[in-house]
Amino acid sequence: EVPFNWDATADVSKLRVGYLREPDNDVLEVIQSLGIKPKQVKLPEMPTRSIGFILSTESAAAFDELFRSGRDNTMRQQPERSSWPNTFRQYRFVPAVEYIQANRARTQLIEKFNKFFEEQEIDMFLGSSLSLTNLTGHPEISMPYGFNEEGMPNSVQITGRLFGEAEILVLAHGIQSKTDYHLRHPNLA
Repeated sequence: EVPFNWDATADVSKLRVGYLREPDNDVLEVIQSLGIKPKQVKLPEMPTRSIGFILSTESAAAFDELFRSGRDNTMRQQPERSSWPNTFRQYRFVPAVEYIQANRARTQLIEKFNKFFEEQEIDMFLGSSLSLTNLTGHPEISMPYGFNEEGMPNSVQITGRLFGEAEILVLAHGIQSKTDYHLRHPNLA
């Protein structure tokens, strides 16, 4: 219930932006035109695979009432072993000790990712790692950025420091002020 406020007039040139790899489009040039000097960074090894089951376990808990009521049988796409209803059923049986140990590792992962931002002296980076940020809570934004040769939309992702939503919105707003990609639509004919 706490309002989220961000200042769209904040000085975008004060942001410290990294990028994981050279993007396929001119996004770095646009960012440089905002007075920012982006620098290439490399994510350290982060063991997300071994604790990724946390998300499925938490999802199973979120849908607990649905399963206890028997209404899970009304959900579609259940024949496949990897369907959401079957995944939720499976992860209802994760041992508590394994879940707690994984969350201890999750805390260390959050600390390691926070340290990455500090060591690289960046507020955010271009790129995405949803397998990581889904576990750590670091904010990401994905925004339209042009079209490929087939006329399909491209996007650019920005990942921020923990609780850095306002900063990534300032950069996204700055990028949109220099481009019109957010106003264009693909030809659906």
